[in-house]
Amino acid sequence: QITALAGLKAFTNAYFPIAETGPSARLQARIVDQYVGFVRSEDIASVTRGFTLALGVLPAKLVGSSANFPGATQAVLDVLIAASSPSFLVGVDPDAETRRNALEALVGVCQTVGFNTKGGLSLTQACLAWRTLLTGCEDYSMDKRGDIGSWSRLKAIRGLEAVARLVLPSLEQTEGGGIGTHTVEEMEAECRTLVTATTSALVKQLSEKLNNVRRDAGATLHRLLTDEGAVGAAYLKLTPDEGKEELLSALGGRVPRDLNWSSAESTFPLVVRLLDSKTYREAVTAGISISIGGLTEAVVKSSTSAFIQWAKRAEHEALEAVLVSLTQLFTRYRKHDRVVLPLFKTFDLLFSGDLPQLTTLLSTPVKAQQERLQDLGRKICTAISKELKGSTKVPKLI
Repeated sequence: QITALAGLKAFTNAYFPIAETGPSARLQARIVDQYVGFVRSEDIASVTRGFTLALGVLPAKLVGSSANFPGATQAVLDVLIAASSPSFLVGVDPDAETRRNALEALVGVCQTVGFNTKGGLSLTQACLAWRTLLTGCEDYSMDKRGDIGSWSRLKAIRGLEAVARLVLPSLEQTEGGGIGTHTVEEMEAECRTLVTATTSALVKQLSEKLNNVRRDAGATLHRLLTDEGAVGAAYLKLTPDEGKEELLSALGGRVPRDLNWSSAESTFPLVVRLLDSKTYREAVTAGISISIGGLTEAVVKSSTSAFIQWAKRAEHEALEAVLVSLTQLFTRYRKHDRVVLPLFKTFDLLFSGDLPQLTTLLSTPVKAQQERLQDLGRKICTAISKELKGSTKVPKLI
């Protein structure tokens, strides 16, 4: 497959000359339209897997917008975005490989046509691709092979950096004019939201249990935070002030470039520092609770130790906020054992461990906290009761 893709890329780049107005209708129909059609409607997984990748290596002269086909890029983006969704079916079944390949191809198309260039992506299209990659970071599909969603998450993590490097330099290079119909202020507002979401997504993946996912998430975020060019300048400029100091201290330039991000012993003590930040607390909580309740001894030991050490020194406000975030996960992932079982273990760790800060918070709260903590306690009990009701799964019941 890799060899076939390399051949297709070389062949389509070398041949098929086109006019200034773009490819002919016949050429467009025989290549781009046909490939899009196969991905959209084929019910054989090997076909959709192959043609999604094929769309990602076609040259800009075919997938870029032109006078003859102004909607060519959008058509390709639409089908790849659809194919990357967990709800996309090949025949009657979802297919993890098609989703993974669609994310890889999406990044390939973005890099091929470029941004803010003739026939390239508009700001709307670039942001659409960026959001799709953020969605890909939330693919936790499982089957008998295990966490097959991690294939998509890895592609999405790498893709986020690629798209950021494509879009962000324009913010530093644009002098007052904006891009297309968008002003610089509109661009910055849109990109600020995406940068914050990207950092949160990478921090969450860095807090989770799979070594290869942590490796890519940590290395990617570190490169973005320490980049000395236009990309790094724009990324830091758009990063929220709240939590920026903690972020740079934990994961920025003070961290050795050769740090082994896949090492649980190295990464968890760094990432738990972000529990002090309102901006990234929820993302870290969602990730580290999965690690604490995992099965791999090294990950469980390192994540548990780092979390306990943080909890022992945490301010009451931050500790209460973490409890709220953990409780919200019950609601968000109700009956999803992938999340719920680790949550049980995390709460057990908190309430049965030797944590003076938590004991003080719960036993002698100040008056303003009493009502909030009582309400939180009721929510925790209710959430656990709902999970246990009707359950026959031994790990839950014990």
